[in-house]
Amino acid sequence: MNFEVEHWKHTMNNLSENIVEKEYIWLIEQIEKALSSNPSKLRQILYQIDIEEAKIATVFTQSPSHTWAKELADLMIHRELKKRETRRKYRCDEGDGFFD
Repeated sequence: MNFEVEHWKHTMNNLSENIVEKEYIWLIEQIEKALSSNPSKLRQILYQIDIEEAKIATVFTQSPSHTWAKELADLMIHRELKKRETRRKYRCDEGDGFFD
């Protein structure tokens, strides 16, 4: 399977805060495939999503291997939701900007 970084970024950027189970399962399946076929590409994607290396290392060193995909999916979703929260917090609505 081809794990293009842009596809992953697009998928992560379009996550709803109420991610449905079907999408969650799909993400876990994609991570499982990447873990077995192209782990270096998966690490690149995790880096681009901006997941802390320490959190990734914790998954691989302290969790059973059969839970890695789920835990990495949780980290990806959590990080994307945190980015959204930060954007909302610091977004300047028209008329509320510093220079208005």
